[in-house]
Amino acid sequence: PSGAFEETVEDVRQAIEAGGGVIAFFDDQPVGCGRFDVGPERTFIEVGRLSVLPPFRGRGIAARMLVWFEERAASLSIPEVRL
Repeated sequence: PSGAFEETVEDVRQAIEAGGGVIAFFDDQPVGCGRFDVGPERTFIEVGRLSVLPPFRGRGIAARMLVWFEERAASLSIPEVRL
């Protein structure tokens, strides 16, 4: 079972503060999200909790979020993204 169902709002807040996250919008509606943690010695970022609402899947939203994570890693001078 996914650990996502055990997380509290405080758990999510702390995870985002420790790394970061992204929310994808479609016509001003949030339709997807994901977050990341910075790996040991800043050698990679690890993407987790990446999801898109079912009615919006198949539109390239998750792919665009992954591009965002790659760009974010590059801006932090971190050479690798892990999913």
